[in-house]
Amino acid sequence: MNKKFIIFILMIITIFNLKTSSFALTTLYETTKEEKISSGVTLKNYDRFTEKGWLNINILEVDLDDKNTSVGLLTSENGLNTFQTVLEMAKNNASIAAINGDFFSGKSTNGYTVGLSIADGEFLTSTYIENEKKDEFASFILTENNETFIDYFNNIITLKSKNNDTTLLIKEYNRLSTNYDTIPVIYTSKWGKKSIGSFSYLDITEMLVVNNKVKEIVTGAEGLEIPENGFVVSTCGANAELLKNNFKVGDKITLDIDLGINIEKVKMAISGGAILVEDGKTPIFSANISGTHPRTALGISKDSKTLYLITVDGRQKNSIGMTQTELSEFLIEKNIYTALNLDGGGSTTMVAQKLGEKYLSIINSPSDVTLRKVTNAIGIFNTSKTSSLSNLIIESSEENVFVNCERELKIKGYDKNYNPIEIDLEDIKWSTSGVNGKIENGKLIAGDEAGTINITAQKGKVKATISIDILSSPNEITIEPKISHVEKNEKVKLSITAKNKNGYYATIKNSELTWKVLSGDGEILDGTYIPKKDGIHLIEVSAGNTKSYAIVEAMQTKETKVDYISNNNFKFISYPKEVSGEITKVNSDFINLNYDFTKTSATRAAYIRFKEPIKLNENYLNLSFDVISKENRGVEVILRKKIVVYSAGR
Repeated sequence: MNKKFIIFILMIITIFNLKTSSFALTTLYETTKEEKISSGVTLKNYDRFTEKGWLNINILEVDLDDKNTSVGLLTSENGLNTFQTVLEMAKNNASIAAINGDFFSGKSTNGYTVGLSIADGEFLTSTYIENEKKDEFASFILTENNETFIDYFNNIITLKSKNNDTTLLIKEYNRLSTNYDTIPVIYTSKWGKKSIGSFSYLDITEMLVVNNKVKEIVTGAEGLEIPENGFVVSTCGANAELLKNNFKVGDKITLDIDLGINIEKVKMAISGGAILVEDGKTPIFSANISGTHPRTALGISKDSKTLYLITVDGRQKNSIGMTQTELSEFLIEKNIYTALNLDGGGSTTMVAQKLGEKYLSIINSPSDVTLRKVTNAIGIFNTSKTSSLSNLIIESSEENVFVNCERELKIKGYDKNYNPIEIDLEDIKWSTSGVNGKIENGKLIAGDEAGTINITAQKGKVKATISIDILSSPNEITIEPKISHVEKNEKVKLSITAKNKNGYYATIKNSELTWKVLSGDGEILDGTYIPKKDGIHLIEVSAGNTKSYAIVEAMQTKETKVDYISNNNFKFISYPKEVSGEITKVNSDFINLNYDFTKTSATRAAYIRFKEPIKLNENYLNLSFDVISKENRGVEVILRKKIVVYSAGR
């Protein structure tokens, strides 16, 4: 029996035994990366293969004792009733890294956070209202002395008239109420410019308080302007009568917020869902978001000196996501002692400013088409002042380059506190050792000798070195896609990979290759082919004597109609009629279409691939798709169709 086959069978048996004995995911293969973001922040990446599939996990480890590192709450610059992406919030607040935070209610650009939030001693939003009945949604609190807490909190907010001791119990703070009669709300200027005012179907009574004095009481009016030094109380029904009968313009009032801790000493607070890890163990979850999804979490080390910000990508081929229990077990594996579940799914986002860079990069792979707008985030800050250049970094997109080819080099700098320093290439002195090659305008031009070249960049007394392997000429070129089916004048991007006689790969630039159109009428522009006429087009690409070929078939697109049934199922009216599927609405503008080709004889093991988001309008949508067939020789596009999906009832 084949040795590799025996090993494979043993692996399957091992996986089965492990799966039946534990809920934990078994790691079959893993690569890890680690890089410094600042003096107190390290970014770690785990690319892990388990018996369920691939996982891409990112962790920001934050040293809370580092004097140049701070952690804070990020919110939308347009008010607590609006959303922004994590990237926008981080940019607006000069954060060096951030992850998404609490769960929220609302859609599009407006809504509100579900739980508690505090920023620099200012109470922004109240605790989750259901926590009055039972511990359900926990919160993370960081004090100005870097003390950390993850627990279930419940605030008590009271408004009292000093004139007659009348007390009103406030149920929500900077949040919309489900019933303003029984759940009065306070709105501050952090909510927005105006209070909610009355609805078309509900008269709201609002009391404006400025400098702890009643300024105005109105009923059935538009929202009131909210001053920086005051707030608005919004209610109706019995509580509105209580306000009008017991609070008068000019009355002095007191507002008391009891959270069980000194709010003024809180640097930041943010809510999430269930506690994922408690005292190093998986607890019984107070709230469980079932299923395998992208996940975001926050954790604390046993000594409370390290904060962990975690994202797990999901709903993708290269990362399937985790269940809540699997996430808990992973955090325990990483010696995280206490942890909180944050909003996941399409909200899961991590951004960071990599070493020597002045801009933020999206670190994880969010599952939505674009970055989702959220209600708040956790930001990390480098609080040090920028000083002189201390370190240089030379970067190359690859470690290999073929002889007589070029490779772009990127040089970055940072100071002793890890602040980025802008580098002018004209100020850099370059030198090389090893095999022949030269540096021109920040670009390596390899010589005709294979081997290793060592490149040194120097500015003043600061140096950096990188080694790049110069490979012998390629003896094999691969062009992808080998076969394409497109419309006339539609662009086809051709990607080239090459390897030498020793089996080493390197990217080769389009300008370093020779391109020819052997048949058909079309043109090549920087590796992109544009067919000018219908028919078969044959393209040749070569490096020296090594050649590869691609076929592009330009043809007229046919239209196929599809019923869009009210229950969100559809079927093809014309070819291929055997195909059925399900339409899933993502939001008001986009949908997902999931197809079932199991009954399609003409396209065995086929599926449909979309290159762009599918945008809806009121009545129909037009889109083109490729039907792909997986066969032993690889993946081949076998036809292209255009469909028109009509809305329900049409």
